[in-house]
Amino acid sequence: MVYQIKVTLDYSKPPIWRRLLVQPKISFMDLHYIIQGAMGWENAHLFMFYDKSGYNGLKIGVPYDDDFYEEDIVEADKMLVNELLKVPKDSCIYEYDFGDGWRHIIVLEKILEDIILPKAICIKGTGACPPEDCGGMGGYYGMVAALNNPKDPESENYREWLGLEEYEKWDPAAFELDEANSGIQMYLSDSNY
Repeated sequence: MVYQIKVTLDYSKPPIWRRLLVQPKISFMDLHYIIQGAMGWENAHLFMFYDKSGYNGLKIGVPYDDDFYEEDIVEADKMLVNELLKVPKDSCIYEYDFGDGWRHIIVLEKILEDIILPKAICIKGTGACPPEDCGGMGGYYGMVAALNNPKDPESENYREWLGLEEYEKWDPAAFELDEANSGIQMYLSDSNY
């Protein structure tokens, strides 16, 4: 049995999403790394999964010490995905980087019987992953607008920050399936994760 899930970056227009096939008995920690790889994130920030009731419901992540954070968190490496996502249309939220607030909506689309595969694979997707630390969706769209307007005073700063050559463009629609799968495998095969 395999889960087909869709991970959509909330508030992205047009939508930035990845369709994944995952083993249902992987941990939420594994799912975190799978999403990191599929989206193109760098695993540089904290994360949290929330059940479909949102921020007031079940929280799954990595407990951390913070004077302002006193709520119980279920450890991500101790809870399996199939304990929360059980039937098609079940959903949850994945938030990455609490500063920029990259909120992803995860929906269990299908349960596929008689399929065998490794822990995870990306089968489809659209849209480039925003760069880390660009200020959330609003900051990302501001960056894209500046990059697409060479007369914008911030255009050159963004180009330098992203390491773009003078002739290179940032394509917000870019998506490479092989890159997404390489990213997934990099995280899952690295003993540091």
